[in-house]
Amino acid sequence: MLILLLVLVGNASAATLYNEWKGTTTDWNTGTNWNLGYVPFITNGTDMIKAGFKAPETAWPLITTSTLPVPEADVITLGGLSGGFLSIDSGTLNVGQYITMGASAGENGIFYINGGTVNTAQRTTNSHLIVGQKGVGTVYMNNGTVNLATGNLRIADESTASGNLYLNAGTIYANDLLMPFAAAGSLEINGGTLVLNGDDTAAVGALVLAGKVTTTLPGGSVLSAYDEDSMKTLVWAIPEPATICLLGFGVLGLLSRKK
Repeated sequence: MLILLLVLVGNASAATLYNEWKGTTTDWNTGTNWNLGYVPFITNGTDMIKAGFKAPETAWPLITTSTLPVPEADVITLGGLSGGFLSIDSGTLNVGQYITMGASAGENGIFYINGGTVNTAQRTTNSHLIVGQKGVGTVYMNNGTVNLATGNLRIADESTASGNLYLNAGTIYANDLLMPFAAAGSLEINGGTLVLNGDDTAAVGALVLAGKVTTTLPGGSVLSAYDEDSMKTLVWAIPEPATICLLGFGVLGLLSRKK
Protein backbone atom coordinates (compact mmCIF):
# COMPACT_ATOMS: atom_id res chain seq x y z
CA MET A 1 0.00 0.00 0.00
CA LEU A 2 2.82 2.39 0.87
CA ILE A 3 4.60 1.69 -2.42
CA LEU A 4 1.36 2.27 -4.34
CA LEU A 5 0.79 5.52 -2.48
CA LEU A 6 4.28 6.75 -3.32
CA VAL A 7 3.74 5.94 -7.00
CA LEU A 8 0.46 7.84 -7.04
CA VAL A 9 2.00 10.83 -5.31
CA GLY A 10 4.92 10.78 -7.74
CA ASN A 11 2.57 10.77 -10.73
CA ALA A 12 0.44 13.55 -9.27
CA SER A 13 3.46 15.78 -8.70
CA ALA A 14 4.33 15.66 -12.41
CA ALA A 15 0.96 16.92 -13.57
CA THR A 16 0.57 18.58 -16.96
CA LEU A 17 -1.58 21.70 -16.89
CA TYR A 18 -3.24 23.15 -19.96
CA ASN A 19 -3.17 26.92 -19.73
CA GLU A 20 -5.40 28.22 -22.52
CA TRP A 21 -5.13 31.71 -23.97
CA LYS A 22 -8.23 33.80 -23.26
CA GLY A 23 -6.74 37.16 -24.09
CA THR A 24 -8.38 40.53 -24.39
CA THR A 25 -4.95 42.12 -25.00
CA THR A 26 -1.88 40.88 -26.90
CA ASP A 27 0.32 40.85 -23.76
CA TRP A 28 1.64 37.33 -23.10
CA ASN A 29 2.68 38.25 -19.56
CA THR A 30 -0.76 39.33 -18.34
CA GLY A 31 -2.13 36.58 -16.08
CA THR A 32 -5.78 37.40 -16.83
CA ASN A 33 -5.15 36.58 -20.50
CA TRP A 34 -4.79 32.90 -19.45
CA ASN A 35 -7.57 30.68 -18.16
CA LEU A 36 -5.51 29.46 -15.18
CA GLY A 37 -4.97 33.06 -14.12
CA TYR A 38 -1.19 33.00 -14.46
CA VAL A 39 1.40 33.09 -17.22
CA PRO A 40 2.86 29.78 -18.59
CA PHE A 41 6.38 28.81 -17.56
CA ILE A 42 9.02 26.09 -17.97
CA THR A 43 9.68 23.78 -15.02
CA ASN A 44 11.88 20.78 -14.33
CA GLY A 45 9.24 18.13 -13.79
CA THR A 46 6.20 19.52 -11.97
CA ASP A 47 3.32 21.64 -13.23
CA MET A 48 4.47 21.38 -16.84
CA ILE A 49 2.54 24.09 -18.64
CA LYS A 50 1.16 23.67 -22.12
CA ALA A 51 0.32 27.07 -23.55
CA GLY A 52 -2.71 26.43 -25.75
CA PHE A 53 -4.25 28.75 -28.30
CA LYS A 54 -7.61 27.38 -29.39
CA ALA A 55 -10.69 29.55 -28.97
CA PRO A 56 -11.41 32.66 -31.07
CA GLU A 57 -10.43 35.63 -28.92
CA THR A 58 -10.47 39.40 -28.98
CA ALA A 59 -6.69 39.49 -29.32
CA TRP A 60 -3.98 36.94 -29.99
CA PRO A 61 -0.55 37.12 -28.31
CA LEU A 62 2.17 39.16 -30.01
CA ILE A 63 5.76 38.75 -28.80
CA THR A 64 8.15 41.69 -29.20
CA THR A 65 11.31 42.93 -27.50
CA SER A 66 9.07 44.77 -25.04
CA THR A 67 7.46 41.49 -23.91
CA LEU A 68 9.28 41.04 -20.60
CA PRO A 69 9.97 38.76 -18.89
CA VAL A 70 10.86 36.50 -21.81
CA PRO A 71 7.77 34.43 -22.80
CA GLU A 72 8.08 30.72 -22.09
CA ALA A 73 6.03 27.51 -21.87
CA ASP A 74 6.78 23.82 -21.59
CA VAL A 75 4.80 23.01 -24.78
CA ILE A 76 2.96 25.29 -27.19
CA THR A 77 -0.10 24.04 -29.09
CA LEU A 78 -1.84 26.10 -31.75
CA GLY A 79 -5.24 24.81 -32.77
CA GLY A 80 -8.96 24.75 -32.14
CA LEU A 81 -11.69 24.47 -34.76
CA SER A 82 -11.69 28.26 -35.15
CA GLY A 83 -7.90 28.40 -35.40
CA GLY A 84 -5.19 29.40 -32.95
CA PHE A 85 -2.67 32.13 -33.73
CA LEU A 86 0.70 33.18 -32.33
CA SER A 87 3.02 35.89 -33.64
CA ILE A 88 6.58 36.86 -32.78
CA ASP A 89 7.96 40.07 -34.29
CA SER A 90 11.11 40.43 -32.16
CA GLY A 91 12.51 39.29 -28.83
CA THR A 92 12.71 35.65 -27.67
CA LEU A 93 10.32 32.75 -27.06
CA ASN A 94 11.67 29.81 -25.02
CA VAL A 95 9.87 26.44 -25.11
CA GLY A 96 10.66 23.56 -22.75
CA GLN A 97 9.82 20.87 -25.29
CA TYR A 98 8.10 21.30 -28.65
CA ILE A 99 5.67 23.43 -30.68
CA THR A 100 2.76 21.83 -32.52
CA MET A 101 -0.08 23.03 -34.73
CA GLY A 102 -3.35 21.20 -35.31
CA ALA A 103 -2.75 18.69 -32.53
CA SER A 104 -6.16 17.08 -33.17
CA ALA A 105 -7.96 16.33 -36.45
CA GLY A 106 -10.05 19.30 -37.53
CA GLU A 107 -7.94 21.83 -35.63
CA ASN A 108 -6.06 24.65 -37.33
CA GLY A 109 -2.98 26.45 -36.00
CA ILE A 110 -1.02 29.33 -37.52
CA PHE A 111 2.39 30.65 -36.42
CA TYR A 112 3.75 33.97 -37.72
CA ILE A 113 7.51 34.38 -37.25
CA ASN A 114 8.32 37.90 -38.40
CA GLY A 115 11.55 38.25 -36.40
CA GLY A 116 13.13 37.41 -33.08
CA THR A 117 14.27 34.00 -31.85
CA VAL A 118 12.35 30.82 -31.03
CA ASN A 119 14.18 28.22 -28.93
CA THR A 120 12.79 24.75 -28.24
CA ALA A 121 14.40 21.96 -26.14
CA GLN A 122 14.89 24.16 -23.09
CA ARG A 123 13.90 21.25 -20.82
CA THR A 124 14.01 18.02 -22.86
CA THR A 125 15.20 16.78 -26.25
CA ASN A 126 11.57 16.35 -27.42
CA SER A 127 11.87 19.59 -29.31
CA HIS A 128 10.16 19.29 -32.69
CA LEU A 129 8.33 21.96 -34.67
CA ILE A 130 5.25 20.10 -35.92
CA VAL A 131 3.43 21.91 -38.74
CA GLY A 132 0.19 19.94 -38.83
CA GLN A 133 0.16 17.08 -36.31
CA LYS A 134 -3.29 15.58 -36.90
CA GLY A 135 -5.05 18.70 -38.15
CA VAL A 136 -3.87 21.73 -40.13
CA GLY A 137 -0.73 23.74 -39.45
CA THR A 138 0.77 26.76 -41.19
CA VAL A 139 3.97 28.69 -40.54
CA TYR A 140 4.82 32.02 -42.17
CA MET A 141 8.50 32.70 -41.48
CA ASN A 142 9.37 36.18 -42.67
CA ASN A 143 12.52 36.71 -40.60
CA GLY A 144 14.23 35.68 -37.38
CA THR A 145 15.68 32.41 -36.14
CA VAL A 146 14.19 29.09 -35.05
CA ASN A 147 16.46 26.79 -33.03
CA LEU A 148 15.10 23.24 -32.72
CA ALA A 149 18.36 21.78 -31.32
CA THR A 150 17.95 17.98 -31.70
CA GLY A 151 14.32 18.35 -32.75
CA ASN A 152 12.98 17.76 -36.25
CA LEU A 153 11.00 19.98 -38.55
CA ARG A 154 7.92 17.80 -39.14
CA ILE A 155 5.36 18.82 -41.78
CA ALA A 156 2.06 16.89 -42.16
CA ASP A 157 2.95 14.52 -39.35
CA GLU A 158 0.02 12.06 -39.42
CA SER A 159 -2.42 10.72 -42.01
CA THR A 160 -5.17 13.24 -41.17
CA ALA A 161 -2.82 16.21 -41.18
CA SER A 162 -1.88 18.90 -43.65
CA GLY A 163 0.90 21.41 -43.19
CA ASN A 164 2.52 24.26 -45.06
CA LEU A 165 5.63 26.21 -44.15
CA TYR A 166 6.57 29.36 -46.05
CA LEU A 167 10.24 30.22 -45.47
CA ASN A 168 10.59 33.75 -46.83
CA ALA A 169 13.57 34.91 -44.75
CA GLY A 170 15.49 33.98 -41.63
CA THR A 171 17.01 30.66 -40.58
CA ILE A 172 15.62 27.40 -39.20
CA TYR A 173 18.04 25.04 -37.46
CA ALA A 174 16.73 21.47 -37.15
CA ASN A 175 18.01 17.93 -36.81
CA ASP A 176 16.06 16.68 -39.82
CA LEU A 177 13.27 17.57 -42.24
CA LEU A 178 10.50 14.98 -42.04
CA MET A 179 7.32 14.93 -44.13
CA PRO A 180 5.75 11.56 -43.19
CA PHE A 181 2.60 12.25 -45.22
CA ALA A 182 4.21 14.46 -47.82
CA ALA A 183 1.15 14.46 -50.09
CA ALA A 184 -0.53 16.80 -47.60
CA GLY A 185 2.54 18.87 -46.78
CA SER A 186 4.75 21.45 -48.42
CA LEU A 187 7.80 23.58 -47.72
CA GLU A 188 8.05 26.69 -49.87
CA ILE A 189 11.43 28.45 -49.74
CA ASN A 190 11.54 31.96 -51.17
CA GLY A 191 14.38 33.26 -49.01
CA GLY A 192 16.21 32.34 -45.85
CA THR A 193 17.91 29.05 -45.07
CA LEU A 194 17.07 25.68 -43.57
CA VAL A 195 20.04 24.11 -41.76
CA LEU A 196 19.92 20.37 -40.98
CA ASN A 197 22.27 18.13 -39.02
CA GLY A 198 24.30 15.63 -41.03
CA ASP A 199 24.20 14.95 -44.76
CA ASP A 200 20.53 15.21 -45.77
CA THR A 201 21.11 16.20 -49.39
CA ALA A 202 19.65 12.96 -50.78
CA ALA A 203 16.48 13.18 -48.68
CA VAL A 204 16.01 16.86 -49.51
CA GLY A 205 16.64 16.18 -53.19
CA ALA A 206 13.93 13.51 -53.19
CA LEU A 207 11.43 15.92 -51.66
CA VAL A 208 12.35 18.57 -54.24
CA LEU A 209 11.85 16.09 -57.09
CA ALA A 210 8.50 15.09 -55.59
CA GLY A 211 7.40 18.72 -55.63
CA LYS A 212 7.08 18.93 -51.84
CA VAL A 213 9.93 21.42 -51.35
CA THR A 214 9.46 24.27 -53.81
CA THR A 215 10.06 27.95 -54.49
CA THR A 216 8.05 30.69 -56.17
CA LEU A 217 11.12 32.72 -57.13
CA PRO A 218 11.03 33.47 -60.88
CA GLY A 219 12.46 30.42 -62.61
CA GLY A 220 13.95 29.51 -59.27
CA SER A 221 15.46 26.32 -57.90
CA VAL A 222 15.80 24.79 -54.47
CA LEU A 223 19.39 23.80 -53.70
CA SER A 224 21.03 21.80 -50.92
CA ALA A 225 24.66 21.31 -50.00
CA TYR A 226 26.51 19.44 -47.26
CA ASP A 227 29.25 21.30 -45.39
CA GLU A 228 31.81 18.81 -44.11
CA ASP A 229 33.35 21.25 -41.64
CA SER A 230 30.12 21.93 -39.74
CA MET A 231 28.57 18.54 -40.69
CA LYS A 232 25.36 20.31 -41.65
CA THR A 233 23.17 20.47 -44.75
CA LEU A 234 22.09 23.89 -46.02
CA VAL A 235 18.87 24.23 -48.02
CA TRP A 236 17.99 27.45 -49.85
CA ALA A 237 16.47 28.76 -53.08
CA ILE A 238 17.76 30.97 -55.90
CA PRO A 239 16.06 32.59 -58.89
CA GLU A 240 17.09 31.68 -62.42
CA PRO A 241 20.51 33.04 -63.53
CA ALA A 242 18.92 35.55 -65.90
CA THR A 243 16.94 37.03 -63.05
CA ILE A 244 20.09 37.25 -60.90
CA CYS A 245 21.81 39.17 -63.72
CA LEU A 246 18.89 41.56 -64.02
CA LEU A 247 18.98 42.16 -60.28
CA GLY A 248 22.71 42.80 -60.54
CA PHE A 249 22.22 45.31 -63.37
CA GLY A 250 19.54 47.02 -61.29
CA VAL A 251 21.94 47.41 -58.37
CA LEU A 252 24.68 48.74 -60.70
CA GLY A 253 22.18 51.22 -62.11
CA LEU A 254 21.34 52.50 -58.67
CA LEU A 255 25.04 52.87 -57.83
CA SER A 256 25.77 54.75 -61.03
CA ARG A 257 22.88 57.14 -60.39
CA LYS A 258 24.22 57.80 -56.88
CA LYS A 259 27.57 58.83 -58.43
